Amino acid sequence: MQGLASFAMRGRAQALAAAGALGVLGLVLPAVGILSAAVVALVTLRQGPQEGLMAAAGAAAITAVVSYLLFGSSLPVLGLLLLSWLPVWAVATLLRLSRSLVMGLLGAAGVGLVAILVVYAQSGAPQALWTELLEPIRLALVDSQGIDETLSRQIVEQIAVWMTGAFAAGLLLQLAATLILARWWQAVLYNPGGFGQEFHQLRFPALLGYVTLGLFALSVVGGGEFGWARDLLLILASLFLLQGLAVLHSVAARTGANRAWLVVLYLLLFFVMPHAILVVSGVGLADTWANLRARFPLTKRGG
Repeated sequence: MQGLASFAMRGRAQALAAAGALGVLGLVLPAVGILSAAVVALVTLRQGPQEGLMAAAGAAAITAVVSYLLFGSSLPVLGLLLLSWLPVWAVATLLRLSRSLVMGLLGAAGVGLVAILVVYAQSGAPQALWTELLEPIRLALVDSQGIDETLSRQIVEQIAVWMTGAFAAGLLLQLAATLILARWWQAVLYNPGGFGQEFHQLRFPALLGYVTLGLFALSVVGGGEFGWARDLLLILASLFLLQGLAVLHSVAARTGANRAWLVVLYLLLFFVMPHAILVVSGVGLADTWANLRARFPLTKRGG
């Protein structure tokens, strides 16, 4: 992927070509869309907001034309523009101006908060909204006799309770992954080793930890009365997941541990959700006050 970043940095035409081509592929393979957004973020970080915005607009135009030719509609591009290119351009601009990865990721959390507000604006009862949206899937499972009618309703109701927060947290983590990839590309090309040092030092303000504990208490005590607290809690838990990962990467670098165990960690996060995520988020939250990484002596420099 270093070659892709290097190509995009050769000039405006190359950046537009890279972001646009990856955007087109993202219509079929959504995961590839992250690479397109990362190109936009890299251009913004290195060359400024104006160039980054031009890269986003160019990618959108290219993808819209191809989408219309292939599918007869350019509407799918609107989702990429509103949920990927423009948000990541905004958080990359914030990171460039503040020179702080913490601020960039807090900006991504702000986008997640906006997503929650949009859902609540669409419906005063988000759970009912999500239940309605999930109904076709539930009916398809019932019709295929894959699940019992009563059980399917119970499952959908339980999922719907968490969907608003999960949607916002997923958007936050997507933006964070895109921003981190772009920042890594920038370091590889222009500041080798710089990203590792920056990521290892990632720590959010202690105030955020106290807010997280308060939201957790409201969610437990209030139950359904404070659904908004549960939604916000998922956003903050996602931030501390990132801090927990930073702590574990830092410990691995400090102790000279084999990086294979980091691979195992990410496999656990993928296959043992949500338990592994809760553990790593807890590590990040505890580090806010305990400074866990400082407890390990630096025996080896790592990335």
